[in-house]
Amino acid sequence: MKKENVFIKIWRVIYPVGIYFIISNVISFVFLLITALLMNMDMIVSQNTFDMVAFQEELTLILYKNSMMLTAIAAAITIPIAWLLFQNDRKKEYIEYEKISVLSYGLIVLSAITACVGANQLLTIIRLDEIFPGYKQFEQAIFGGNILIQVLAAVILAPVIEELLFRGLVFNRLNRYAGKIPAMLISSVFFGAYHGNMVQGVYAFVVGMLFVFIYDRYKSIFAPILAHVIANLTSILSKEIGIFDVFYTSDIAFYTSTVIVIVLCIVSLVLIHKLVRRPDVKTVDRIVNINDIN
Repeated sequence: MKKENVFIKIWRVIYPVGIYFIISNVISFVFLLITALLMNMDMIVSQNTFDMVAFQEELTLILYKNSMMLTAIAAAITIPIAWLLFQNDRKKEYIEYEKISVLSYGLIVLSAITACVGANQLLTIIRLDEIFPGYKQFEQAIFGGNILIQVLAAVILAPVIEELLFRGLVFNRLNRYAGKIPAMLISSVFFGAYHGNMVQGVYAFVVGMLFVFIYDRYKSIFAPILAHVIANLTSILSKEIGIFDVFYTSDIAFYTSTVIVIVLCIVSLVLIHKLVRRPDVKTVDRIVNINDIN
């Protein structure tokens, strides 16, 4: 087979995420366009004075408040495309793996919860949200919306599309081109950068490393999807219901809980590394095609 040059390799790594990015932005643009037209019509009817600055601020706030809904729509559209690309790549692996116990997936739940809580508490310690204060307004707008839309977007659809893209496609392709460790690091940095702000980016990098580690150990895309679902659900429950508010009642409670959750996360990762193994049990013979021969 002809070797791919470096530019083709880079293109193959980034274009699946680019598809999602374009779909997301087209949906946001259409939403903003419709919203702006409706707002202008309302101003004409009410004969209010047009203020461009106030108009832009209100439009931005509306976009933030509806970002979960727009994310859900973009994810729902992109998932079938990403799944087809992922399945096409899987056909090239020619490997089958041993089945593992369903109980081993319990370690994913523990690692995801503790990683989510631990990472958020570490971000609180370093006060990253104070260095980048714009994130607080963004967070309040996102988490202040309809809880059902939050669950649909952040707990169901976003984990599926993001794991298909960043672990199923980006990591797998980088792994073939650059090796496992560089692929883990680069795909996690890419995952963090895609979130568009420093606070979310640092958090996404940390949990992204967890998700790619889980994917590598379990050899199933459903494993990091489960971890992502649990982490996002934990985050929403923490923001909306305050299930971890007890950790913030005092400095002792906060720092003690931070140490405990980080230790539990490390223990869960060690157990996954030691107990979860899916060795190759069958390499499927490749059917040689004349087009594959130089």
